[in-house]
Amino acid sequence: MDLFENKRKTVLTLRWLLIIALSYLLVFQEKGFAFSFERKSQLIFDILVLLYIGSNIVFVFLPKKIFEYRWFDVALIIGDTCIVSSSMFLTHLSSSYLMFFYFLIVLMTTFGKGLRGIVANGLLLVGMYVLFEIKELGSDSFLTDSSMLLQIPFLLISVIFYGVLVDQEHRRYQVNLEKIRDVSEIISTTLNLREVYKTILGALVLLLGAEKCSIMLLDKEGKTLTIEDARGIPDEIIRSTRQILGVGIAGWVAKEGQPLLLNHRSKTNPDGTKRDPFPDIESAVAVPLKVKNRIIGVINVASRSKKKIFSRHHLNILTLFASEAATAIENARLFEEIQIKSLELKSVHMDVIMAFAGSLENKDVYTGGHAQRLSIYAEMIAQQIQFDETAVERLKYAAILHDVGKIAIPDKVLHSTGKLEPEEWEMMKTHSEKGALMISQISSLSHLSAYIRHHHERWDGNGYPDKIKGEAIHIFSRIIAVCDTYDAITTNRSYQKAYEPEQVIKILKGCRGTQLDPELIDVFLGLILKNDGLLKLAVPEAPRSFELSGADFLKPAIFSLKKAI
Repeated sequence: MDLFENKRKTVLTLRWLLIIALSYLLVFQEKGFAFSFERKSQLIFDILVLLYIGSNIVFVFLPKKIFEYRWFDVALIIGDTCIVSSSMFLTHLSSSYLMFFYFLIVLMTTFGKGLRGIVANGLLLVGMYVLFEIKELGSDSFLTDSSMLLQIPFLLISVIFYGVLVDQEHRRYQVNLEKIRDVSEIISTTLNLREVYKTILGALVLLLGAEKCSIMLLDKEGKTLTIEDARGIPDEIIRSTRQILGVGIAGWVAKEGQPLLLNHRSKTNPDGTKRDPFPDIESAVAVPLKVKNRIIGVINVASRSKKKIFSRHHLNILTLFASEAATAIENARLFEEIQIKSLELKSVHMDVIMAFAGSLENKDVYTGGHAQRLSIYAEMIAQQIQFDETAVERLKYAAILHDVGKIAIPDKVLHSTGKLEPEEWEMMKTHSEKGALMISQISSLSHLSAYIRHHHERWDGNGYPDKIKGEAIHIFSRIIAVCDTYDAITTNRSYQKAYEPEQVIKILKGCRGTQLDPELIDVFLGLILKNDGLLKLAVPEAPRSFELSGADFLKPAIFSLKKAI
């Protein structure tokens, strides 16, 4: 909404009206008009008209914001006053056909000036008029002419009164524009659709004093309007109203894309049907909600009071507001759709993740609950180092899937209870690569593949499969490595019993800066201290096969073992 552009267009339109009138007088001056020019006067008049036309053409190409500057407004006032006053002097002043344009100058130059500006304009105009009258009649004749002495104050009062009316209308328009701007700022920053509706309806009451108002939106097929929210309308009508496109007031507005103003004298709707369902309505306005020339719905406003009859002014205000409201509604709807799709996508993600994790748990029953425990440990570390919510979620998914490649490892190797042969160990080590490859082929999870591939890399570079070291290993992989090591030494396995708390602390400290990230070890040990003992999750221990539930998988009970340090 560009206020300066609106003003520029208004001023230029009025100036062109004045140009047309001056040009008409110039061309048809000998056809019945009560004045004629001497050759010299005609030349001056011609120059004035051409100057006026030329200046107006220049204004078309001037920057929009120039109409904001005070000096430009003053220059316009003086220029217009001089040109019109000079033209009046050439056409016999009080009997001039240009007398009306004194009021036109006031109309052009009073926007936003206030009472002082209007009085100044009036004094300038009347002052120019008096000077030219004295020049034409002489000072003695002017002072003794009683009709002239009455005409001047009348002219001054008329000009000022007319200017005040123009200014009041402009001020009222400006106030409404400010209200629209304020409300637009609020709804543009709100993405909750219900809150957007509430704010819009509140604004309709504020801007128009609406007693009844509603927001109607088209369905996905674009054939039927339903009431999304309303004020002053019974709930049963809100729930039951279905307006077919092209039928009734709202249907016509939605189909034609044009605003509509109806008053108590209107007996029928624009489509020719009889007016109901509110026979007590005295006045109503309906405007389309447009987003990039696409109709998404209609705003309806109605009044039951004969003292509150809507006018063209109200229609214009509502049309301006509707464009802002439509954008806010569309943005909130898109955000709501994105949220729904995001939840659906998360659900699909979790289903896939649970399917992989469940397959692994059922294949390798000796690591029962391992993925579940790692996801919780990883989340605790991530929160301690203040990861954002998205990063925490991504890390938890990676922790759950870190060993998914073991699905591709032969059961003989996977279920071995003794020490693996060298070739078997080499085969076991491929599980991180195979897991990364499997996950990389699922587009919605492919971003996790690098974390899974490198969860067995070591801080000193002696890990596998790529032998990268230090911070070259992604922090997600480093966190999973810490959690994996901790779970391995605190869980009973068929080939190994869980270590005592003192031994666990000693092993973790021994891995600091060699196998594991030293800073992450410090963070994890800090968590152990904070919980006054070793962390252990109350989950089923191996060997036991169980089904995984996405809802409960990430919500195990946590308790502390006996104090270790």
